[in-house]
Amino acid sequence: LRVRFEPTAPAKFDWNLVPKAPPRLGVLVVTIVGARHLPVGGACDPFALLQSNVCTPIEHRTAVVQQNPHPDWGSTFQFVVNGDQIPELSVQVFHDGEPPEELGSSSIP
Repeated sequence: LRVRFEPTAPAKFDWNLVPKAPPRLGVLVVTIVGARHLPVGGACDPFALLQSNVCTPIEHRTAVVQQNPHPDWGSTFQFVVNGDQIPELSVQVFHDGEPPEELGSSSIP
């Protein structure tokens, strides 16, 4: 096998001929353990919503814990992450009503 390389001027080089590298993918595993002392005036039915700006899927939701201001979810979720981007995660806790009422939130840049 013989290979011959000839220099090519940069102005004439077609970058579309270079195969694109596949994206570096990873899995981000997040566990929503629970919440304490939710600011409610009585019984609440909380659930948590976990959202990401760059991951797939974009959001996950815990189950509703009936009438408990100190819910223990223990819910684990997985996000597929492009290795070139830093995901931002936000967690919001809601009371399951019509409409849902936000009880608290936090984010991880």
